[in-house]
Amino acid sequence: MGARYSLLLLLFSLSCRAEIEFRSVRTFDGATIQTCIRYPDSQKFPGRRPAILFIQGSGNDDACLRLEGGYGTGITDRGVAIFAKQKRGIEVDVQSRVVRFDTAKFVTNTLPSLEQDAVAAFADLQSIARVDSKHISVAGGSEGTHLATAIAEQHPEIQELSLISSMIESFDRLYERQLSVLIPQEIISALDKNKSGTLSPNEMDDATLHTNGLLSFESIDTDHDNEISKTELAAELHRALAYSLASGDETFPLSDFGGHISVEWLRSAYTAKPLGPRILNLKIPTTLHHGTADLNASIQPVYDLQKRALAEGKTNLQFIYYDGLTHELSKDVIYKILFELADHLVR
Repeated sequence: MGARYSLLLLLFSLSCRAEIEFRSVRTFDGATIQTCIRYPDSQKFPGRRPAILFIQGSGNDDACLRLEGGYGTGITDRGVAIFAKQKRGIEVDVQSRVVRFDTAKFVTNTLPSLEQDAVAAFADLQSIARVDSKHISVAGGSEGTHLATAIAEQHPEIQELSLISSMIESFDRLYERQLSVLIPQEIISALDKNKSGTLSPNEMDDATLHTNGLLSFESIDTDHDNEISKTELAAELHRALAYSLASGDETFPLSDFGGHISVEWLRSAYTAKPLGPRILNLKIPTTLHHGTADLNASIQPVYDLQKRALAEGKTNLQFIYYDGLTHELSKDVIYKILFELADHLVR
């Protein structure tokens, strides 16, 4: 689920070393998170500058070093600062640029805590002397659409909100589809060397299974044909999830197969308030971007939300669809979304 929910950021290569300011922000409960900002060239763009806060999806992906190249360069070249926040348990060593991962802190991340941390990060962005606090826009992808919406709910002064591949569908339905179809399909596609559509012991060994919190090959192979099918793998993923939720064991959710999330994140996601009504209540100019082939966060709830928005006369909401694109959209599309957000700010 990491690749599925982390959304987009793995697409961005670090093409150059840029000057980034790292900051430490105290959160609502006394914890601290790391934030980071990359500024435009101060000689070419003097004074206080508009800024974009971009919030990544779920998983344990680094957000700060990704400002050094890719979309970070395109945004700062437009005279706009780009700001990001790390999650609890993820921090860049400023000198070595090594990303440190603290599991004990990371597993405390829940959707409510992440939303409140995002609000704290936004307040930090507003306080920066080189930032024009009256000209800030926010973008979020996947899980980040919940966090970006939370900021917009508390800060109606933001200029614009972009929600990319929104998690509007209820999480229980979304994750059921992940475990039953998408994750087994992705695992088999990645490891199936002989293209048989199943996994043999040579393609999926017990060490890999155990590392990801799963049982042995023999245990998963319930029909004893010496092959693991998508159906058998899906059943095992459901078993691993149920065990994690019941026992609190983090092995499966923190693994590559589980998506680098915590048990508490999962529990909070199952009880999260629906995102659709929250978006409808916003008065800020808001654009939802969604791929028509998104099987991770289904597009149908987005269509339904658009119908409700039209029925209620919501003129601040815009819906843009990308034919044939999946949850990750594409690098070019993401760049275009962020660059247009920056262009709107400088106008």
